[in-house]
Amino acid sequence: MTSLRYALCALFLLVSLAAHADSVSVFQITSFEIEFMGSESNGGIGFVFSGPRITIVGDGSVDCGVCINAAAEGDPISFGLFHPHGFNLEFGGTTYNETQATLNPWTLNPFSSMTVPDSVSKGVINNGILPGTISLANGTMQFELLLPVGLIQLNWVSAPVPGYYILFDSKYLSIPASPVPEPGSLGLLVTGLAGIFGTLKFKLRH
Repeated sequence: MTSLRYALCALFLLVSLAAHADSVSVFQITSFEIEFMGSESNGGIGFVFSGPRITIVGDGSVDCGVCINAAAEGDPISFGLFHPHGFNLEFGGTTYNETQATLNPWTLNPFSSMTVPDSVSKGVINNGILPGTISLANGTMQFELLLPVGLIQLNWVSAPVPGYYILFDSKYLSIPASPVPEPGSLGLLVTGLAGIFGTLKFKLRH
């Protein structure tokens, strides 16, 4: 009986995953950049997400007290929601705007705690998944952006009041992926190493 329950649970999980895969289009984002326009009084942002088959370019705002107002040294840096306001989404050779597509607000989560005026940390958006929808002629397509880890780079300038800082234009951007050696290169490397070891072995014998 227990085995039957486990089998039914596993079957339910597989069906759920299959249904999710059929109903949601998943796009791997390979490059992105979010610019904090600290020089603007409303916490403005500009952003670009790009990957195979999809590109999103837009602007918006962020709920972040230290991003908008002068902050005291040692204040914790906490990013609130990022709200996309206007954007163009290019998919399948067609461009959609914010009236034809939606992009959910998102959060930015640093991997380590940051305080004013810390400037660098790794972080991730929405634990790596950002949902949205596109209105197509035959219905609505749900999608998810899979986002890699990025690098937070904050630029601070001293405020007129000693011990306070103002966030100047800063960025959160994707970390370039390390190049993966091509199979041919790996084959040459293995062949070269084999030749070196063979030569050393021959010399040791003689």
